[in-house]
Amino acid sequence: MIISRTPLRISLGGGGTDLESYFKKKNGFVISAAINKYITVVIKENLKNNFEIKYSEYEKVNNVKKIKHKIIRECLKKFNITNGIEMSSFSDVPSGTGLGSSGAFTVCLLNALYAFKKKKISKRKLVFEAYNIEKNILKAPTGYQDHAIGSYGGVLVQKYYKKKIQFSKIKINKIFNKNFENNFLLIFTGFQRESKNILTRQDSKTNIENYKMIENLNYIKKLGRETYVNIKKNNLTNYGRLIKMHWEYKKKRDEEITNKKINEIINICDSCGAQGSKVVGAGGGGYVLTFANNLSKIKKELRKKKFLNFNIKIANEGTSIIKI
Repeated sequence: MIISRTPLRISLGGGGTDLESYFKKKNGFVISAAINKYITVVIKENLKNNFEIKYSEYEKVNNVKKIKHKIIRECLKKFNITNGIEMSSFSDVPSGTGLGSSGAFTVCLLNALYAFKKKKISKRKLVFEAYNIEKNILKAPTGYQDHAIGSYGGVLVQKYYKKKIQFSKIKINKIFNKNFENNFLLIFTGFQRESKNILTRQDSKTNIENYKMIENLNYIKKLGRETYVNIKKNNLTNYGRLIKMHWEYKKKRDEEITNKKINEIINICDSCGAQGSKVVGAGGGGYVLTFANNLSKIKKELRKKKFLNFNIKIANEGTSIIKI
């Protein structure tokens, strides 16, 4: 039996500049943090010689090509698996909530399949193989961020150029870890969303070099670099200001990025002293990330409105095989 586990993520800065439509023209810069919420995949042989697939649905087929789950189907095809297997997947949070679950799942499954086949793969190569399946084979409007942070873990700097991509983890100390845990809060909006439409529109506008979209992403990248400078100093003091500015610009990319429920949550956080808040991921739903020096009042008000929320920690380890 193979058990693979991969962390989900929050984008700390520069999100959206990891799409090829942007960084092939202007270069991209993203800084992300893996968090202690995970995707888990379990694989074992099936002596019945069929494929039993368990996720939010259940599939039982005798041929890989008949599997409905697109990512699972393409990952199994990649390894030319013809003998039956059982595969189950679990997530600490719902899919479609902006924490990079699709990319993390693809990384997690590929890592499990490499272990199942008794093969090794580098973290870097795993990023590109997972990205290739989602972007080039399944034609999803995705960037590299989710695959990269899922593979490497920790706090990851990603630099995107026309002909090369660089990944590097930032060394952080105990004080930074404590501040991260005490100052960040994730709040569930109560509904999931499909980010495909928002990302497709962003991709389309960037491809035709829409001035407003390019300038918006240029500014997001600038804020990402400012975030990096602060984190390199193990300092989160200015992050509230940066996240607030990020949200003001992010909302301008697409009218569906925010809605009444998201605005309600952010208004609650603002009124209770948050320095800044934003939607995590492409927008339209999922989780709101808020930053505050004192979260107790925010949590109290959120409980009154019955909004689920939780603190987060940095998951320093990326995708891993936790049992064989």
